[in-house]
Amino acid sequence: MRQLTNFGKLFMIIFTVLICFESQSQTTGRYKLYVTNELQTSSKVYQFDVYILNSSPNGDPFEMAAIQFAVGYDTSIANGGTISVSYVPNTTELLSAQSPSGANITNNNPPLKVGFGLGDTTIYKFLSQSARSGPGCGSGTFISSTKNGCTSPGTRIGTYRLTNTVDFRINSRCRHIFSFSVNTNRVNTVVTAYNQANCAISQTPINYTATSDTNFNFNTAKTCSQNIPLNTCNVSASVTKTASQCFGVNSGTATITLSGYGSSASGTYSLDNGTNVNYSSNPFTINNLSAGQHSVSIVSGSGANACSASTGTFTIDGPASALSSSFSASGCVSYKIQWAPGIDTTVTASGTYTRSLTSVNGCDSFVTANITINPNAPEAGTLSGDQNICSNNTTTTFSSTSSGGIWSSSNTSVATINSSTGLITPISGGTSTITYAVTGTGACSDSTARATRTITITTAPSTGVLSGSSEICSNATNVIYSSTVTGGKWYSSN
Repeated sequence: MRQLTNFGKLFMIIFTVLICFESQSQTTGRYKLYVTNELQTSSKVYQFDVYILNSSPNGDPFEMAAIQFAVGYDTSIANGGTISVSYVPNTTELLSAQSPSGANITNNNPPLKVGFGLGDTTIYKFLSQSARSGPGCGSGTFISSTKNGCTSPGTRIGTYRLTNTVDFRINSRCRHIFSFSVNTNRVNTVVTAYNQANCAISQTPINYTATSDTNFNFNTAKTCSQNIPLNTCNVSASVTKTASQCFGVNSGTATITLSGYGSSASGTYSLDNGTNVNYSSNPFTINNLSAGQHSVSIVSGSGANACSASTGTFTIDGPASALSSSFSASGCVSYKIQWAPGIDTTVTASGTYTRSLTSVNGCDSFVTANITINPNAPEAGTLSGDQNICSNNTTTTFSSTSSGGIWSSSNTSVATINSSTGLITPISGGTSTITYAVTGTGACSDSTARATRTITITTAPSTGVLSGSSEICSNATNVIYSSTVTGGKWYSSN
């Protein structure tokens, strides 16, 4: 075994999830060293306890004379910063003469790849604490043999702190080990004790002999939660959404806001497990989303300081179908479809007609018109009948080549007409327009065909009242007849 000045034989270490350094004495038993109670107090400050346990199987007392040790930490936690080390005052359970507050604590040793023959490539630096002079036999700290679980395994040497100039690397771990050899600016881990058998004679410390552990491993026991991750990623992603306004048009948006430790204003995201896309702000917005379910996976930051987050599934609202409307109408012979103001189509055949329009919100809409056309428009036909009628003629009748119509007179003071038979009754001299109207059926029920014919009523002639002697002598020559009506011609029947 390798001997160190003033410390005797070197001890090897056993590192489990609790860092443990164990020694076997040739005369008084054994001890263990632990790194435990790891705690991160801020993004740049981390601390841990170093404990020593009297593990003598026969319960021999362990009066510590002095201790020196070096605890390694993975240099990758520095994240490009500079780490300083210190002892946290008033945290030791050692007697004041042995307190770390009077020891030299440094970490100015060069980085070292330890290896352990296991393929490990971790680069370490060491918090190195030098030994203080022993206080003398009977004045040293008696090390406890009581191991109170993971938090208090024996006697606490002290609490030690690593302070970085920047945040520790995200999800990094210190992966502590104890030094097992001397190196530049780094001590070996050595504990000395007073031999209780000859304390009255000599106060020379006895160095305990170490046993070599060729299967050095620092993650096997898993008996305590140690080797904690620093600056654990805790990024959450919240979503603010806007709906897609139009069916079939991808116009929805999702604004992603990252919060929690590890959130960064730059990184990448993947929409629905698609291609990674860079983002450069927090929050950031994803545009042109279709209606339906989506999810976004985010890598916030980059490299060793990257943290992952996910929005989970969220839904972009939007219309399930295009805007549409329909109506039914009928027309006589033709129909004018009024799609929108200033937009119309005249159709002459029954059928379904559809047109795409742009609605007020800019979306396509579809209007469907179900049109029924009645091709049989009403016809009034051709009228016939005397147009010049004597006022005493009561047998004149009008007719049409179309049936089912109604007759009417425009001037009933001159003549009337039977609405169904077309018989004209003269009233007085003058003119009147005779109309024959035929109203359609079905889609043509609001359509009426009309035909007209003008008649002239002439007043029948009158002889008036005649006056003159009705008995005349044959030789009379001056007998004159007269009438109340002039303009007539007189003649004799015999």
